[in-house]
Amino acid sequence: MWGNTHTPILNMTTIHEMLRRVQAVDLQKAGTNIVANTKPELITKNKEQLLDSGVNRLGVKLRKYRSNSYAARKHAINPFPGFGNPDLYRTGAFQQGFKLKLTSSNKFEIYSDDSKSKMLTEKYGSDIFGLTEESKNEYRQEVMHPELVKELKKTLKV
Repeated sequence: MWGNTHTPILNMTTIHEMLRRVQAVDLQKAGTNIVANTKPELITKNKEQLLDSGVNRLGVKLRKYRSNSYAARKHAINPFPGFGNPDLYRTGAFQQGFKLKLTSSNKFEIYSDDSKSKMLTEKYGSDIFGLTEESKNEYRQEVMHPELVKELKKTLKV
């Protein structure tokens, strides 16, 4: 196939040079860097599953409110988790306090530095922090894969 003067037909990179670049790719390091650089997106996924569905990282609904009158007030404000299902949002301080800490390569922990964190964790369990399988898959598709493609293109210079 012949090209015009504006479109190069052949990339002058040798096969040997491209092989060297491919072998230099460190997917574990790239993944860790992507997670470190996309902390807000991961935290948002955790907040969304609480606000939209009232579920913990295992996909289990949080324990229902004991008071029906309180449940009705909360449902009027946010009906998405369903009647009586907590979304762990009242003033926003708890969820605004969400942080993400890398614990090791390919592992991270979400927590809240808000003063209510200990009480809410004792009441609803530590599984309120973290992503459901669905949220993980959405993150991989919407954030991780596009970022990895960018990283690979940069490393491979393609």
